[in-house]
Amino acid sequence: MLSLVGEKQGEELQTLIDNGQVYIAKFEHSLGDLDLCVQDYFNLLKESVHSSYPLFDPQSNDLMKAAVNSRIINLSASDKRKITHASLTDNYIQRLPSFSEASMKELIDIKKELSNPLVRFRKKMLEYSESIQSMPWDKDFEAECELLYEKEVMPALLEIDECTKDGSFIKKLGSKFFTDEGLWKSTGGLVVSIAAGGVISSFNNVISADAAMLTAGGAYVIAKIATTYQEHKAKRREIQRKDLYFYYKAGKLIS
Repeated sequence: MLSLVGEKQGEELQTLIDNGQVYIAKFEHSLGDLDLCVQDYFNLLKESVHSSYPLFDPQSNDLMKAAVNSRIINLSASDKRKITHASLTDNYIQRLPSFSEASMKELIDIKKELSNPLVRFRKKMLEYSESIQSMPWDKDFEAECELLYEKEVMPALLEIDECTKDGSFIKKLGSKFFTDEGLWKSTGGLVVSIAAGGVISSFNNVISADAAMLTAGGAYVIAKIATTYQEHKAKRREIQRKDLYFYYKAGKLIS
């Protein structure tokens, strides 16, 4: 296998096999018996339609198109949905920045890290695929994917991006103090110091570090910041539960 695909590709293939992401199918006939070898291949294609969400390469798409048009194979409504779902998802995944440059190990790690958002992403892709009328081998398939991406996916990604910007917490925190000029003058340094470090990972650490800056209104200030921070964390959890969060975060991790 290494001699056929090269050492680097062979190592990545082995990684996928070891992680249960790839299975090697054995043909009953060799390339020496071309007709039967092609028959083996076609049988595997037909089996994949019924047992998985198959993603076909261009050659396989051509073969499936010819078989369907010739009524050699009849696809049920469920078969068509599975094929469309796999191809639509692949079309969108390939749009992620630097996806082609990411190693298989990186992609597997991302899949593990984002396992829960991945479940919701798959559900959303199934919903999207319901609106695609073309099959992957039809000339209109790419155009339908593009229209759906612009209409549904891009607005959802922009919303997530806006809500996950670190400045959102600082902006909201600042607005609570700007409305009270006297309070801002006595506590502005604390708010600025928090802003300088970005969104705080540990609220208590910041309070401890800046306790000397607090005046008699310190308890009120702490309550204000703590409330804002808890609201911010709740908002982040809400965003992470959105259907396309996996797609957004995976793009950030591999870019």
